[in-house]
Amino acid sequence: TMDHARRLAARPIASLVASKRLLNSPIAEAIGEARRMEDRAFASLLGGPANAEALRAFAEKRPPDFTGM
Repeated sequence: TMDHARRLAARPIASLVASKRLLNSPIAEAIGEARRMEDRAFASLLGGPANAEALRAFAEKRPPDFTGM
């Protein structure tokens, strides 16, 4: 639906790309490899601009603005 599309569009693109990569990885992947992929994706996003904006927004009690991220 359009509402769902708007919610996705408001999210940081790097996080969506990382999530999609994880979801598209072969189902038969070993659990350990899937976990390593998740760890790498998380580590690459932690401390990035979207993470910093999310923390600022939380501290300021406002919705995050991921525009352009």
